[in-house]
Order: sequence, then structure tokens, then C-alpha cells
Amino acid sequence: MNDARHARPFLEAFDRAIADLYAQHDGLRVNVLYTYEMPDLESDHFIFHIEEEVLAGGARGVLEAFEQALLEEVGDALVADIVAVDDVRLTRYKAALAVEATDAAALAPLREGTFVCTVTDDAGNPIAGSRVSIDLEGGGRIVGGRVVETDAGGKAAFVYEAASTPGDVVFHIRAANLLVTMEGYVRVPRDIEHDAPERVERLSATRITYHVVDAEGILVGGMEVGVRLHAGVGQIVDEEPYRDGRGAFTYMAKHTPGGAIFEIRAGARAAPIPGPGACGAPW
Repeated sequence: MNDARHARPFLEAFDRAIADLYAQHDGLRVNVLYTYEMPDLESDHFIFHIEEEVLAGGARGVLEAFEQALLEEVGDALVADIVAVDDVRLTRYKAALAVEATDAAALAPLREGTFVCTVTDDAGNPIAGSRVSIDLEGGGRIVGGRVVETDAGGKAAFVYEAASTPGDVVFHIRAANLLVTMEGYVRVPRDIEHDAPERVERLSATRITYHVVDAEGILVGGMEVGVRLHAGVGQIVDEEPYRDGRGAFTYMAKHTPGGAIFEIRAGARAAPIPGPGACGAPW
């Protein structure tokens, strides 16, 4: 801002509020209304979220962080034209942490899964720049850093690579004084189960689903699975992505009788599966 005098309303407001709010908040929401020097620019407002680490530096630290965020939002030229601060309001907000796991809860050995973490305030607004960390109990590793800051959408992501051997793992994800704990496991595929019918009509399209399980009958996710027509007539179309231990594809029968054999390969394990015969023909 173009005059040190204009910083005084910020400092006075922060000094009055921080002592009462510091020990009992997830963060502060600062709503500032300011006026531009240029007559063709109307008064504007800017909302800034302050994390606990910034508050530890006191009012001046908050002011520096606020001005930096304002520069990034409106640019140097417009910040220089601010001549008056009309209103400064500080309110507490509660943060929320949501975590979505993509194949990370059930993985094959040495495969990868992803955690997408979202930090928002109590109004559902994304909080950018919030530190999110992840710790493990069990095997495997986090690919990349274990501490990430949220982006403009309030999101941060971690990639987990499973261990080479089966076993359980626990993930601890922290942000804004919140903790989300998730359990996962590394499974070795043993059986491939399916619902292929014995017979289909000529020129028909049949959707076939399958799932991969370990020795305990639990679904095995987070691995590459491929399907091909191993022998016979017909065609595989519309193969659906394998996810969370399940996949599907569509079998197009020919106009002539004949059976089919599919091969589903899950990692190093492959299973030939007798498929449907067209026109009532047996496998």
C-alpha cells in the first residue's frame, strides 16, 4: 500500500483480536473493504484466510502475509492505488478436511494409489496454502514429499507406492489441526471371478463383469488388468477400466454359432475363462 498510515487499521484490528482468538481457532478469515484513489474504480473487498503459523508472528506478520496475498490477487498497480481502508473484520472459521482415496486402500504389491485431500472452511470455501501432511504405519512409501500445500482449489495430493509383500498399512493425514486416519492393505491376486453366461443370442451384446480377489476372498485393487479374446468367435468391445478390484467388458457375438474363451490377466496372474456360445451353442 502506498502509505504506512494505511497499515494502522490492520494492526489495531489484529492486535485487539488475536489475543482472544489465537488459542481457540483453526484460522482467521479477514474481510477488508478498501477504496481506490482512481475515481473510476469502485471500492472493493478482499477475503484472506490466515493459518496458525502466520498468526504466531503477530499482527505485523499477518499484515505482511495479507499484503502479499492482495498483491497476488489484484496486482501491484491496483494495490498502489489503495488510499483508504474502510472496514476490517476478523472472524473465526473452522476448517474441514476431506480425503478421497483412489485405489490406495487396496493395492497389489508395488502398485500406486492416490490420496486427494481437500481443505475448506465452514462455508465450504477452499483454503489455499494450507499445509497437509501424511504419515504411514506399515510398509510402502510416499512418492514425493510427505508435506504438501493446498492449491487454489484447496486440494493437495499424495501418491502411495505399496510394499513388495502383502500386509496392512495405516495412513494418517493432517491439516489445519485435523486428522483423518485411513486403513489400507496390500493384497496378492489369487482368483478371478466373473459372471459370463453360458449362452447368448446371435449378434447380441453382453456385458460381463469380473473381480479379482486374494486368498481371503478380498478384492484386489490398484493393479493393471487386461482382457483379450483368447480363442473362438466374437469380439470384445467397450472394456471398462479396472478399479477397486472390479472391471467389465462387452462381448459382441457373431451371426454364426461358436464359443469363445477370454483371458483376464491381473498382474502376473492370468485366467482363461470360457465365455458364452452364440445361438445356444455350448462353451
